Amino acid sequence: MPTLWPSVKMYRLLICCLAWAIIGNIYITGQIMSDTPLDRTSQVLNTLMSLYDKRIRPHTNGSATEVTCNMYIISLDSVKEATMEYGMTILFTQKWVDSRLAFNVSILNGIDKITIAHDVCWVPDLYFTNVKEGSFHQVTVENRFIETNHLGHVTLSMKLTLILSCYMDFRRFPMDQQECGMDIESYQYGSDNLVVKWRDENPIRKKPDVRLPQFSISPMITRNCSHDMYETGQISCIGMTFVMSRGIGFYLLQTYLPSVLIVVLSWMSFWIDITSTPARVTLCTTTVLTMTTTSVGNIDGLPKVSYIKAIDIWFAACLSFIVGISFEYAIVNYFWTRERSPTTGFKDIKISKMWRQCIDAEMTSSMRSDLRERRDSTEKSHPFDTSRATLDGEIYGNRSRRAMEVRVSPEPPTVNEFEIRTRQLARDIDRTARWGFPMAFILFIIVYFSYYLRGHNVFFE
Repeated sequence: MPTLWPSVKMYRLLICCLAWAIIGNIYITGQIMSDTPLDRTSQVLNTLMSLYDKRIRPHTNGSATEVTCNMYIISLDSVKEATMEYGMTILFTQKWVDSRLAFNVSILNGIDKITIAHDVCWVPDLYFTNVKEGSFHQVTVENRFIETNHLGHVTLSMKLTLILSCYMDFRRFPMDQQECGMDIESYQYGSDNLVVKWRDENPIRKKPDVRLPQFSISPMITRNCSHDMYETGQISCIGMTFVMSRGIGFYLLQTYLPSVLIVVLSWMSFWIDITSTPARVTLCTTTVLTMTTTSVGNIDGLPKVSYIKAIDIWFAACLSFIVGISFEYAIVNYFWTRERSPTTGFKDIKISKMWRQCIDAEMTSSMRSDLRERRDSTEKSHPFDTSRATLDGEIYGNRSRRAMEVRVSPEPPTVNEFEIRTRQLARDIDRTARWGFPMAFILFIIVYFSYYLRGHNVFFE
């Protein structure tokens, strides 16, 4: 009997320990099962980040990391021709696979995605090659997030405002079309380590109300711009381009119509008398100064380029028409006031006979009427005094002859044949210019707009 006591006591101790183990296990399991999803998410993140090194890119076993991008355009800002740039606000999304961030979805009761901090995991070092300025949005919080699903598919999304450079060709301004865009590539990884590509379906979308006041925007076109770089070899690059067609409505009202009216105003010079030199010269000078001021104001916001723009040709032509009117009047005035040169060979045309016949006829009728009046008055006062009548007749005759000698010049005027021809030529030049200048200007307008509107999507808003 005494020999069995230790064994019975040992069995009792083992049974107690087993009971306590069962109770403890039940308690711990209950505590685990009573954890909230937030607690379990924190546990998963802590487990994932415990052995994670963000300095190492995914797929370091030889294959390149593939980053898929897409973009949503929120707004397009005003285009600045002087600095050749445009603004854009976008939502830029990148996706790649990082197996180190995969987790068991059953632990989170079916939750498939979790959000992680952007500074604790590896992210692609993509940048915009033609960006001048850029900024992240932080109102009201930082507009950026990273999330991963249970398979390790990582999504990075951010809201950016970018000022991008765009080389512009102003040869056809203001009926031009500018092709702008952006290029995205890795800063340090070559194409053997990181490959960038657009999403297959709708890689670029924009809000329906995105527009620019002076341009119509074509659909966005994606492209592959991979290229070689000396330092890192071949670089994987993606890009997108779009065409902006400038609207001509603003320039029709603010540039072309006022300049046309100024040219038409200068045509009034043809209808002013040739001898009114101050009026014609003042009108030409005023229109020249007005056209110069208008041209300077319209090209002030453009860059100083070395080639000739369409707007330069327009203002140069309008100014040439106005200056041409000044030269036209200079020629007309020269012919109108030109005097006969001794070497011209033209003869003076004597008109003394005609001149004297007109004067004699005028004086004869006047003398006869005066003589008749004097004779009548003499007969009434002295009906029988013939000597007085004879004396009065002699006196009147002497006075009439003296009056004729005063009124009729001894050398009657002459008209130079050369002067007649030159003045007639001046009148003909003025008459021809009245329809010649308008016809030439209308022809220029037709040729100008036919050439520069060719292939241009006319946009009048």
